[in-house]
Amino acid sequence: MPEIQRADPRVRRKAVLLVACGLVAGLVIIPLTEFYRPALVDWITRDPEQIDSRLRLAVAVLAVAFAGPLLGFAAYLWRLGNHIVRAERFPAAGAVVMRDTVVLQGTPARRRGRLMQLVAVLLVSAVTAFTVVLWQLVSLLGSRSP
Repeated sequence: MPEIQRADPRVRRKAVLLVACGLVAGLVIIPLTEFYRPALVDWITRDPEQIDSRLRLAVAVLAVAFAGPLLGFAAYLWRLGNHIVRAERFPAAGAVVMRDTVVLQGTPARRRGRLMQLVAVLLVSAVTAFTVVLWQLVSLLGSRSP
């Protein structure tokens, strides 16, 4: 009979609370960006000699705001996958789960860990591509002739 790791009921409540906080944050941030967008556009275009530097700064802030959380999640996935691969156990020992989970040992566990590491690499690749595309876009906008 397979080993079952029992669910921790507190984890589900924490997950729902986290999703609710993210939803509220999104519902606040979206209208705020629309409210402050005209002021940002005015600040960027106010001094024609500083448009390029201000636009680069605005895009850099956007890239960091987008990339930071994703890179943090990628690092978490990489470390968790590495822990699972080394322990050859999924879920990792001491991990809390939201529902009763069959414990995988050996090759199936290593496969799950490697899959998490692959997702981490894909996230880093997507963030890198996004940043490069943004930077190229700013370079194209900055090189336009008046």
